[in-house]
Amino acid sequence: MDTKKPSSRRPLALAALFFIGCHGVAQEVEPIPVPPPPARPIVRPAPAPRPFGGALTSRPADVLTARFQAAILEVEAGADRLPQIENLTRSKRVQSAQDLQLALSGQGPTRVLYSFDQPVNVYSESIHLGSSEPVVISTRITGPGPAINSIQYQDVGIVIRLTAQPPPRDAERRGPDVTLAIELSALAPSHVEIAPGRKAVATRKMSLDHTETLALGQPRAMLLVHSASTDSQTPPTTYVVWYLFAQPATP
Repeated sequence: MDTKKPSSRRPLALAALFFIGCHGVAQEVEPIPVPPPPARPIVRPAPAPRPFGGALTSRPADVLTARFQAAILEVEAGADRLPQIENLTRSKRVQSAQDLQLALSGQGPTRVLYSFDQPVNVYSESIHLGSSEPVVISTRITGPGPAINSIQYQDVGIVIRLTAQPPPRDAERRGPDVTLAIELSALAPSHVEIAPGRKAVATRKMSLDHTETLALGQPRAMLLVHSASTDSQTPPTTYVVWYLFAQPATP
């Protein structure tokens, strides 16, 4: 009796299928990307203004609050009156723009152009004040009717900028060096006639600055004389910038 040996092909086929199946299960699956949590902004409170008298730091962008009082006046007076005008600006009786106008009126016709009374940061402050004023530049008469005026608008005003540098660490003084820079544009009368009975108006542009150690309660003044070079009949004008730093008002 012949005995047949069992065939080994079927187990091999099963083994091959099992291997293939295992290979399929073992494939790597790429991880699903998870978005990171949204970044939360870091909010740092701004430094609170502090009155003069505290410990000053050497940071260039410090905050130092003071009360700033200023007045810009126009006086019809020349350079020969500068000593008298300077003495009047230092008078203890002058506490406001009106006081200074009254004191300077004896030197010539005086008017207040601008006045300020507000808290400022002496390390970085900018004050702008201005307007656009109509100016007659020519007049035409064509008959028995009224004259026809040509008008042009001129920008006038003032820009005040305050900056300061802290004192050296080894300095005995505590106040910083404050720079006051001013740009001024003002209308001024002229004796040049543009038509019978009508005189031209000139626009004067000026700039001046001054640096000194901050001292509270001590009034200061800057003077500038402007004289027309093309109009000898126009009287010279002195512009007075009077200012004072004081302790800020407590709330």
